[in-house]
Amino acid sequence: MLAIKASCPATHLPLRIADARPKLNANANAMAGKGFENVSFMGGSSVVSLVFMDIDNIHVMRGSLARIKEGFGCHSDSSGSGGASGSGGSGGGIEASRWLNHLAGLLKGACGIADSLCMGHSMLVHCSDGW
Repeated sequence: MLAIKASCPATHLPLRIADARPKLNANANAMAGKGFENVSFMGGSSVVSLVFMDIDNIHVMRGSLARIKEGFGCHSDSSGSGGASGSGGSGGGIEASRWLNHLAGLLKGACGIADSLCMGHSMLVHCSDGW
């Protein structure tokens, strides 16, 4: 992490690490022997800061997308047209899919990253155990 900070233009601002996961997920990973960056090992918060973006994992996101597609009547077919036919289906609608909640979280995280970059911070963005 310090090498990444050193490779960026000289700045007095800390390197910001944006971990896409919810902090609860990162803590659960830590209990399984994985985890997330320890800022104190890198010189403290004046050198590196860590922000959790609270975006659900890919499995949750994929399930939500599948529910909203089902709710709009989008089904794979051999023609590849997708067949969007409205808001019917058994998916329970857009509210039940939580898709708008997920999009809001993604946009909030993207805005936070953009704001950090505009302020001059160096950024590292990752999810799932440092990927």
